Amino acid sequence: MSSQSPDIARLYTDQHDIYAQYAPESFDWRYIATPAFNKHLLGLLSPNISVLDAGCGTGRTLIYLQQKG
Repeated sequence: MSSQSPDIARLYTDQHDIYAQYAPESFDWRYIATPAFNKHLLGLLSPNISVLDAGCGTGRTLIYLQQKG
């Protein structure tokens, strides 16, 4: 590897807080993802269901689903 290759862990850490603040209010989340969840997934959920959210960023999906019960 080149000595100029980026340190991926450092780049991720540097951007994490910025993205975590932006993500819940992003256009995609508000106008695409949330309406899609409401239309296609909410009817499949029940109090006893398990959901795996693996490697999906800030966890906003799990928070949203948890708020929906």
